Amino acid sequence: MIIASRYANALYEEAKTAGLVNEVVQDLRQLKDLTEQNKDFEAFLNSIVISTADKLNVINAIGKSGKINRLTYAFLVALTKNKRLDILSETALAINKRISEERGEMEVYVSYASSAEDYIRTALIERLSALTKKKVILKESVDSALLGGMRILIGNTLYDMSVKGRLEALKNQIAK
Repeated sequence: MIIASRYANALYEEAKTAGLVNEVVQDLRQLKDLTEQNKDFEAFLNSIVISTADKLNVINAIGKSGKINRLTYAFLVALTKNKRLDILSETALAINKRISEERGEMEVYVSYASSAEDYIRTALIERLSALTKKKVILKESVDSALLGGMRILIGNTLYDMSVKGRLEALKNQIAK
């Protein structure tokens, strides 16, 4: 991820200078989605068997199609020549993280035992924004294994307020 972050930072700075941040982010999002949806394309990008020249032919075809901007195209060429196409998805994630940081946003991952009501989301966003002093963007999921409550991941810190977590803590206390 360190290498992807370096590439993302370099691309971001170039995109910011050229006024193409939104376009580059959109291009990377589309490419990331393509690699997730088309496993053959992902295998092509990650293959050590396929030559750099063959990969460049495909990248050139993508560039000539006009579906990506010139900066994204140049970036893909650089990744290809440096044999780093395998970090394309990680780079997309890293550039989105950089943009979020500059905007004062923070992604917070929340797992509920069952889907949450809107008033719970609103209250959670307000409290987490006050706690982090950033604009919180919730990334929500439902995990019925929690039995009740929720788990919140802020950065590297996990707050487990689930019934499952409390039962496990109780079990560990009894075992001591």
